[in-house]
Amino acid sequence: MAKNFKMIVFSQPHEGREDEYNDWYQNRHLGEVIATPGFTSARRFKLSGKLSEEMPAYPYCAIYEYSADDWAVPFGALSERANSGEIFMTDAINTDDLQFLVYEEFGDEVRRIV
Repeated sequence: MAKNFKMIVFSQPHEGREDEYNDWYQNRHLGEVIATPGFTSARRFKLSGKLSEEMPAYPYCAIYEYSADDWAVPFGALSERANSGEIFMTDAINTDDLQFLVYEEFGDEVRRIV
C-alpha cells in the first residue's frame, strides 16, 4: 500500500546569486522534480524568523510530496534523473551545503474547524 511522504530540502544560494537561484528553483527545478514518477507537488518557503538566534537555519526550504510503497524508490529515480542531466542543477545553488530529509505521514491530520 502506497504511503505519503514529504521530502524537505534546505538550501541556500551562493553569495550574490540569489535572484538566479530563485528563478531557477521556482521556474525550472520544481517542475523537473515533480515530473519524476511518484512526486505530486512542490512548494518553496523563505525563512521569516527564528525562535533562537543560536539556532542554525537555512534561508530557503522546499517541500515535495510523493507517494510510494518505499520512500527510497521515487527518491532513487529522482537521483538517477539528476545524475543523467534530465534535471538541470544550476551552479547558483550551494551544493556543498544542502540538507535532504524525508518524512512519512504519521497520524491523522488535525484541522481547526471554524
